[in-house]
Amino acid sequence: MPTIKSLLNRIKWDKNLDPDDFIIVYDDKGSSKEIAYSEIKEIEGRFMRIEKDGRDVEIPIYRIVEIRQKDKVVFRR
Repeated sequence: MPTIKSLLNRIKWDKNLDPDDFIIVYDDKGSSKEIAYSEIKEIEGRFMRIEKDGRDVEIPIYRIVEIRQKDKVVFRR
């Protein structure tokens, strides 16, 4: 199974994949949050950066618990 970071990079760079098809589910202090892959502004080091409430928020990649392509789970921790 690929690492989360390698999978995120593959979604970004693989011309055969449409990033708009992917949903990222992450743990946010005990509750699950879902974002579209397209909401990720940047992946750097061990963090992904998104915009939330008008400000940049860094989310540790280790908090990702699931990645879905349309309705199919392609990664689950």
